[in-house]
Amino acid sequence: MHRRVPVITAVALAAPAALALALAGCSSSGPLPDPTSTRPSAPATPLARALATVRVSGSAPDVQFGRPAEVLRITGGAVSGPYSAAVGYGTGDLAQYARITSDVLGFDPMQAAYAVTAGSPPRSGTLLAGMPSLSAVATKAKALKATTSAQGRQTVYRCRPDYRISATDALGKAFGGGLSPNVLSVSGSDLRVAQAAAGLAAVSGGAHTLADDADYRALADCLGDPLAAELTTDPPVDPHLPASAAATTTPARSVRAVGVGLSGSKGARPADRMCVAADSAGHAARLAATIRAALARGRSTATGQPWKELLTAVSVSTSGSVVAVSARAASGPGGVLLQALQRGDLPGLTG
Repeated sequence: MHRRVPVITAVALAAPAALALALAGCSSSGPLPDPTSTRPSAPATPLARALATVRVSGSAPDVQFGRPAEVLRITGGAVSGPYSAAVGYGTGDLAQYARITSDVLGFDPMQAAYAVTAGSPPRSGTLLAGMPSLSAVATKAKALKATTSAQGRQTVYRCRPDYRISATDALGKAFGGGLSPNVLSVSGSDLRVAQAAAGLAAVSGGAHTLADDADYRALADCLGDPLAAELTTDPPVDPHLPASAAATTTPARSVRAVGVGLSGSKGARPADRMCVAADSAGHAARLAATIRAALARGRSTATGQPWKELLTAVSVSTSGSVVAVSARAASGPGGVLLQALQRGDLPGLTG
């Protein structure tokens, strides 16, 4: 099972968090791909555009996506409330260090029009797209004595060698001695952040991206224009389940990929959505029936609560080989299904 893309569940914007920044990649000496030349035209939604920046080498990586600036516009800057589950989504762990990255590296991840973190830690990278200003990055990089190089249309600032950790340099002190970004690149209004050069490449597009993956494209179409989303080919199973139960609740082989998202707008209730790509329309129909039954009569394996007490306005439908589940939180903030994915508790699939 892949290690999960880091997810912000309780954002602490004012101070360093105990969790270290987990953005890394394998060492790479080759040039970064030109992120502006990966597609002849821009896909329709931010999520679709984000998928076109995620390089595929081997199996499709897990992806965490979010629209940090729009979420804060909806919440009026608050990190609690109905949309709290979407705050900082897509930035990996960067949102927890927003004040530090602003002071030391010259950028605030919460200003990104959209953000995507791809890959399994520690081999992952983060793209912050549509930043309002990145002029301070060069100044801060110079103060850190970072080296500067041009790779295609990207200006790369290297603060440390790949994977280097230090508790005594300026970055180490600012980040409390934990992992901090070793390398950044700027291309127009886009910023990429990682622990190694390959982490930048992971979110710089290339010859093959997730926009070429039929399952991920289908999930993106199904999810629409979410404020936060996570897509994976390997949803986890609740680690608290007995081995025998885990074996019976693991998704059937007919499940190819899963995407979960949270959508909404200012003044509206957030909407949860789960999309499942099956390997055929017939399997999708059977899977939809299983999910309906779980939502109507099943319980969350994590909390023991009936799903009908956690979700309301539930709708399950199919379109070809894709199952779509729409719902709203019965009470409290939205993001019930996002949280369920993280703990291996998706109704009808892993719980």
